[in-house]
Amino acid sequence: MKTSSLISVSCLLASTAFASSAAGATFWTGADVSDDNWNTVGNWSNGLPLSNGTNNATIDLAGAVVNLNAPGFSRNTLVSGTGGAAPVLNIAANLTNPFSAINVGSDATGSNFSGVVNHTAGTVNIGGGSGSRRLLIAAAANPTSTGTGNTGTYNFGGDALNAPSLIVNDFVGIAARSGETGFFNLSGSGSVQIANQLTLGQFNGSGNMSVTGGLLDINIGGDFSIAPAGAGSSSLSVTITDTGLSTINVGGDVVLDFAGTTPGSAAFNLNVDGSFVPVAGTKFVVIDADGSFTGLGGFAGIADGDVITAGGVDFTANYDTSGSGTQFTLTVIPEPGSLGLVMLGGLAVGFRRRR
Repeated sequence: MKTSSLISVSCLLASTAFASSAAGATFWTGADVSDDNWNTVGNWSNGLPLSNGTNNATIDLAGAVVNLNAPGFSRNTLVSGTGGAAPVLNIAANLTNPFSAINVGSDATGSNFSGVVNHTAGTVNIGGGSGSRRLLIAAAANPTSTGTGNTGTYNFGGDALNAPSLIVNDFVGIAARSGETGFFNLSGSGSVQIANQLTLGQFNGSGNMSVTGGLLDINIGGDFSIAPAGAGSSSLSVTITDTGLSTINVGGDVVLDFAGTTPGSAAFNLNVDGSFVPVAGTKFVVIDADGSFTGLGGFAGIADGDVITAGGVDFTANYDTSGSGTQFTLTVIPEPGSLGLVMLGGLAVGFRRRR
């Protein structure tokens, strides 16, 4: 089992203090009442955010709605406020953040921060420099933080003609601390490229990732870790639609609650969209990993060969190690129905063991 990458995430987080403490910041004021555009100078306290680090973008005004409809730049980007409605950043154009992190829904030390990003078009590029090039969703940059109650959401996906792209040249951390809750929701069309690992619930947080439909290109260069340590409760939810299901491609291992202190914390939820009925025998590859499934070796409550029912359709779940890595697959079986129900991450789905 690869533990070195998990340790490296801790070290990287420890070495980072976030945007507001960096070289400088320009805060969103929304003072220009004529519009709510990112690229309107009058909406910022200290001029437009710049890629050279002199003006980091800080959006912490309660209830603020910021629209990026033309290319923008920043060295650090913070979308996170406390008190009142969460600030929202709507991205529909290229955002270049070359050296440092984008942080959604928490700061380095505080509590009860929240933020939302809706990324529907354009390329968000976090990288190109030598700094901490990462996306943090409700994951305090300082791992010694005692902050709690932080929430963050990154909604990704657009239509086929204007499919967005998310490029993270380091790692994605979601809900690292106890009391933090993060959501990474992927749907529609688009491309997500993460150079290193994606971690849900690194230090007891609740990290949640959802994938809907089959039009997404999702690649994780390192490990895909779901509640890999401590008592965190994190989940992967997938929804099969008439476009199918997008495979999560993983260059390393899939780490599921490797500490084993709270069996069942790495939950898997399955949904079938509306009245869509997939054809019997169809195989959906949920995860295709170059490495192995480590830790408990599988999702909570789902052993190899178990049957899961969703939307009136039965699927056989398999951890296939016949190739050079491991695939987690769902194959439609002919007869609907189940012998019982089991709760998976709060969702009741039919369940039976293959005899």
